[in-house]
Amino acid sequence: MSIYRRCRVALLIGALLTTSAMGVSAQETLPWRSDLQQAKNEASHTNRLVLVHFWAPWCGPCKRLDHEVFARPAVAQSVSANYVPVKLNVDENRALVESYGVRGIPADVIVTPDGRVVKMIPSPPTAEQYTGVLEQIAASDRPPSAKTANQMLAQSSPVY
Repeated sequence: MSIYRRCRVALLIGALLTTSAMGVSAQETLPWRSDLQQAKNEASHTNRLVLVHFWAPWCGPCKRLDHEVFARPAVAQSVSANYVPVKLNVDENRALVESYGVRGIPADVIVTPDGRVVKMIPSPPTAEQYTGVLEQIAASDRPPSAKTANQMLAQSSPVY
């Protein structure tokens, strides 16, 4: 093989490796946590809900979500504003799959910081549907901030 051809092959391989490395980093736009208890603690301190996303490496729709939904910065921004996101592999978290009653994947379970299940849904397939559904849930079930809770209590309690 000539030097010219070897250089072309090396450049092609380098370009392919760079492209695939960029694809991997794009998939990690959403700041997933892997520890549910730590996520609940964080959610408690930041007045957010916990988004528990169940997936598996062999799941085609899960991979599609990674590439077409979770890789979008707008999705990461929307989710992070209202949720602490946790991504759990169903094959490695069988007890949680059973305790939440997950029957198919990809699936999302929304929980409060104290562990109360707010909603369980199949993961919406598009970025717009995903953020729309999660924003609706957060609007009705997000824990109030401490200041808001105190204001509500002061307004509802008569002063004697």
